[in-house]
Amino acid sequence: QLPATFSATNGTLNITNRTPSAGTTVIVGGNADGALNLVNSTTTFQYLDLANQRSTETGRLLLDGGTYSSIFDINVGDQGLGFMIVSGTVDVSCRIITGGYHSGGIGTITILGGVVHPGQVFLGYNTGATGSLVISNGQVSTGYAHVGYNGTGTVNLANGTFTTFDMPVGENAGSSGRVALSGGMLNVLTSNLRGLTLADGGINSTGAVSVTGGLLISTNGPITIGQSGQGTFN
Repeated sequence: QLPATFSATNGTLNITNRTPSAGTTVIVGGNADGALNLVNSTTTFQYLDLANQRSTETGRLLLDGGTYSSIFDINVGDQGLGFMIVSGTVDVSCRIITGGYHSGGIGTITILGGVVHPGQVFLGYNTGATGSLVISNGQVSTGYAHVGYNGTGTVNLANGTFTTFDMPVGENAGSSGRVALSGGMLNVLTSNLRGLTLADGGINSTGAVSVTGGLLISTNGPITIGQSGQGTFN
C-alpha cells in the first residue's frame, strides 16, 4: 500500500453506519503513511484511527474550519505516530479523543483554534503509550481529562481555554502525567470531588503541574498533590 493523502475543501464527507463492524472505521496511516485534510467541510464518522497498524506508520489529520462529529472515538497514534491539528473555526465533537493508545503509540493533538468538545480525553492510554495535547488557541472542553492514564501524558497550554470537570495527572500504576500552563486558562470544575489530582496510581505514578503564566481555576473541589504517588506543583 502506497502513502496516500485525501483532501476535502468546502465539501461534505459522511461515513457512518449503525455498527462499527460494517466498515465505519476510517484509518489514516494503516499499512503506509497517510493524511486526511478536511478544510471548511462537514464530516461525520463513527471511528477514526490515526496510525493504527504498526509503530513505523504515520497518520495525520487536519481539521481547519467546518464541522467534525462522531458518536464514537478519535484515536491519534493508535499504534504508530499520529498527529491531529485543529485550526480555524472548526467545531469538533466526539465521545473520546485519545493521544497514544497502544504500547508504542505516540499521539500529538495540537489545537490552534476552533472549539473541541469530546466527552473524555485520554493521553497515554496504555502502558508504553505517549500522548500530548498542545493548546495554542481555541477552546477545549471535556468531562474528564486523563493525563497519563496508564502511559505517559502531557498537556501544554499557552493560550486559549481548557475546561474539564476532573483532571487526574498520572492516574494509574506506572503512569506519568504533566501539565504545563504558560498562558490562557485551565478551568477544573470538579464533578466527583477528585478535581485536579496529581499522582493517583500508587508509588510508581508521577504527576506534575507547572504554572508560569495564565490562569488556573479549581472550582468545587481540591487540588491534590501526591494522592498516592509522587506529585509536584510549582
